[in-house]
Amino acid sequence: MPNLDYHNYRDCDINNMIKPIEYLIEKDFFVIRMGKIVHNHITINSEYFLDYPFSDYRSDFLDIWLMGNSYLTISTGTGLENISDIFNKNYLHLNMTPFMNYNSWSKKYLFAPKLFLNSNSKEKINFSKLIEIGAINFSSTQEYIEKDIVMCEIDPNNMIKIIDEKIKRIENQWEDTNEIKNIREDIRKKLINSESYYLYHIKENDYFLNLSSSYIEQNKEWLSN
Repeated sequence: MPNLDYHNYRDCDINNMIKPIEYLIEKDFFVIRMGKIVHNHITINSEYFLDYPFSDYRSDFLDIWLMGNSYLTISTGTGLENISDIFNKNYLHLNMTPFMNYNSWSKKYLFAPKLFLNSNSKEKINFSKLIEIGAINFSSTQEYIEKDIVMCEIDPNNMIKIIDEKIKRIENQWEDTNEIKNIREDIRKKLINSESYYLYHIKENDYFLNLSSSYIEQNKEWLSN
């Protein structure tokens, strides 16, 4: 395999998904962990879970079929979820980076990026500062290192809240508070006014920012500054 260390800032610990998977199983969902080249099994003892990369069922054709027929696709932004987008299916980006790579064209999309911390103090970096230094658009690990930034995955319990939000949105059972709407609008304006926005998004989609409300609630302080 080629050396992919240049974007290992995108890597996530699959074990952090065990709690969210168990939550979905408790909600009577059948969960399929996707992938082709993966390192570790997920140890979940349930007939409603399939560790697909290690199964005899895996095929390129079934990869496409599953993405086109799922109730909800959850991804860190590896690319396979784009097939769900093509089929106009619901999908959720969890721990997705860079921040600017969010989808601004689908109403069936929701995202929650990793947290950005100062590598020395371990404190969260304000959103305005991330825009100022260009970190919302960094595409290589070295860029983050040079700016003393490390990534932190969303806590599994908070991921469950975000997943629950997405399910409720699908079922038309979610309503944002005015506070969350105002914070999201402020973030949207900051992004639109940033230099790199139109490298990824077209003007007609300026209004579209499907940043998870639960994520905003969890991170109001650094997102609002």
